[in-house]
Amino acid sequence: MKKFLVSFAVVCMVSLLAVCVFAADPAPADDSFIAGHVINQDGTVTFTYGNLPATGGWTEMSIFTENPIAPLTTDGTTQFWDFYNARIDRIDNAACFDQRVVGAEGSSDALNSVYNFVDGQTYYVITCFCDGNNWCYSGVAYEFTYTAPSQDNPQESADLSVIAYAVAAITGCGALVIAKKK
Repeated sequence: MKKFLVSFAVVCMVSLLAVCVFAADPAPADDSFIAGHVINQDGTVTFTYGNLPATGGWTEMSIFTENPIAPLTTDGTTQFWDFYNARIDRIDNAACFDQRVVGAEGSSDALNSVYNFVDGQTYYVITCFCDGNNWCYSGVAYEFTYTAPSQDNPQESADLSVIAYAVAAITGCGALVIAKKK
């Protein structure tokens, strides 16, 4: 009976660890340059870059309320200048290598760019990137819906992967205790 319990506990632990791995955020869409975003408690949005064509460059960001897909082209045509000229300014000319914090003016000390988001509005983000010599821009608009944080319901909470990891760890420790008593 103890062998069965230990085996069952190990299978549960491995299964829950697998849930942790597969619960991770998906990779960014083709050429979106943005791996994800977080709406912070102060109302700012932190965009995390991923899939940039090079390291050590800087980024420009344009935010639209309508999808600019026309379709997008990345061959250096005038469409780049449409996106570049619609960019939001970088405070103190911050390069924003890995992430950018965007929000209302004065909303955070970590603010990189000012933009007034509206609760419930869907936004489309185009990222332009320069490696020091060449410009390129995202071929896919990053889409997200802004939801203003509530003081009663903070957004920082454990997600499924954290809970599954905790259960797997407890199950694994339980299996070790049972095996040790044997």
